[in-house]
Amino acid sequence: MKRKVSKIGPATLMVSLPAPWVKRYNINKGDEIDLEEKGNKIIVSAKKEKSIGKVNISSKELGMFDRNFISYLYQKGYDEIRVEFDDVKIFNIIQDKISKLMGFEIVNQTQNSCTIKSISTVLETEFDSILRRTFLILVEMANSSYEAFEENNYQKLKEISAMEITIDRLTDFLKRILNKNGYKEEEKLTFIYCIIRDLEKVGDIYRDICNEYADKKTKISKETLNLFKETNNLFELFYRLFYKFDKKAVVMLHKEKNRLMKKANELFEKQQKQELKLIHNIMNLTTIVFDLYGPYFTMVV
Repeated sequence: MKRKVSKIGPATLMVSLPAPWVKRYNINKGDEIDLEEKGNKIIVSAKKEKSIGKVNISSKELGMFDRNFISYLYQKGYDEIRVEFDDVKIFNIIQDKISKLMGFEIVNQTQNSCTIKSISTVLETEFDSILRRTFLILVEMANSSYEAFEENNYQKLKEISAMEITIDRLTDFLKRILNKNGYKEEEKLTFIYCIIRDLEKVGDIYRDICNEYADKKTKISKETLNLFKETNNLFELFYRLFYKFDKKAVVMLHKEKNRLMKKANELFEKQQKQELKLIHNIMNLTTIVFDLYGPYFTMVV
């Protein structure tokens, strides 16, 4: 966008700020903003996070209550949520959900309502470290679940599935940061949001794989285990690619995706019934990992 330069007084030049940007970051008269000089460019940054404020919801008016309602409002960036309910069981659900949302606490409770507030500041500087931590936990889930299958350690599978709770906490927080602060490169916000959403789905698949076979205690064939390991390697390949673009890695990602899907389809036709659900989840995992490449590609071109 272009702006005309105005002159105030004998020597002062002034440029107006775009109204949508001012509104988004709640910039008011007297606030401080950062100016960074880079060659012939001046980068203007808002230090204030966007305050979305309060919202009230009622289980009676909604006709039901889903624990994810709280997550959605948290992700959107609300700092205060008041929930009215007509069943004390709903409060127990809220308590459980709040324990999984970073920086949120119940600050007030009555017989038929409760108020939830943000008690921490969402810092833009936390975003990159939390995103990397999300990747690393997923890599750990992948490698540990393969080892547990190889060792027939079904208790370990149960423990690994619980790691998905942390993935949910981190991805919810990342979405909240994006909705309150935006992204450091505004034009990439939609794409990084899609990547975070799909990382959460990757965690869900690993959780489902672990829970399914921890309960059944089924010994998995070597062929299917190899397919699982190779699919885990595909996710780790994307993780490395995300932090360091490499043309060879891009080519390998495409080739491996096609090879793994072909192998999975062949196994699906001949393996025993007890392994079909695992193979189906491996196929879903392969698809989602490759889908991560779409928004990533858009970010780097």
